[in-house]
Amino acid sequence: MDPLTRILGLSAMTFLSFATLAQSPGRPLKIVMPFAAGGASDAVARVVAPALAARIGAPVVVENQPGAQGAIAGQAVAAAPADGHTILYAVSATAALPVVTRTPYDMARDFTPVSTMGTYEFGMFVSARLPVKTVREFVAYAKARPGTLNYATLNVGEQYAAARFMQATGIRMTRVPYRTLAQIVPDMAGGEVHVNFGPVVNGIAFAKDGRTHILATLGRARSALLPDVPTMGEAGFPEVEFESVQMLFVPSRTPPGVVERLSREVNAVLEEPGVRAKLEKLSLRVQGSSPAALHQAQLAADAAWSRLAQEYPLGGE
Repeated sequence: MDPLTRILGLSAMTFLSFATLAQSPGRPLKIVMPFAAGGASDAVARVVAPALAARIGAPVVVENQPGAQGAIAGQAVAAAPADGHTILYAVSATAALPVVTRTPYDMARDFTPVSTMGTYEFGMFVSARLPVKTVREFVAYAKARPGTLNYATLNVGEQYAAARFMQATGIRMTRVPYRTLAQIVPDMAGGEVHVNFGPVVNGIAFAKDGRTHILATLGRARSALLPDVPTMGEAGFPEVEFESVQMLFVPSRTPPGVVERLSREVNAVLEEPGVRAKLEKLSLRVQGSSPAALHQAQLAADAAWSRLAQEYPLGGE
């Protein structure tokens, strides 16, 4: 095949790939959300969706399919037509689920990365009834009472953060699984559950009203929301680092041209001043990416999750 024919052929394939998003003008794109409406990730999707719709000229809807720690949404998108009209919203925890437990799909095999949208910061929240004000005080308190403290989790991401903490400090705590944040807060306020490693945006209000204390954040830098709260690194435990990356994926058979266009449009949306301001108000650290960059980041994340899961069980309800 001569070079000109090859170029024309590639151009035609790219055009046809782009056309798959526009061939049904009235057909919306669907972002499948693995959580119930009203949460932090859901809020991000509902800011991005209308701006993305304006750019691609088609409706974009957010469809909530919570359950099984994200596996229900993942299975639905994996089985969807690979035409760019069905997009999986994933976070670090849901993307890692197939690594640490059995799911009917595999992220590397069944999905193609589109882009990141940013990260949510995690924090270490402890019951205000505990007589501790720093991470080191908490560790000393736990070591003096082996086997008596517990930690609350909503998902495998919070399990991961707690496991990193236990691995770094040498303490052991018992996991108490919950289904909603509303269930955790009164139990922490009452001292029935002792610690939670969760998104800062979800728990900051309960710390401000005195029901919990935030001992540290788990990012590399201090949180803009909590400038007076040290990072885990500053508290003496740099290994305990975790942020929840917000990501978009499509079924793996989606044409490359469609993937590239979606990624380009999502990244353009994230650069719009109005969208960026709304996302930052939600406490999201906004950051887009290319499909290739997200793929490499996921490979590294999967390896880290796999290593930790060999020592600590992750993924149970």
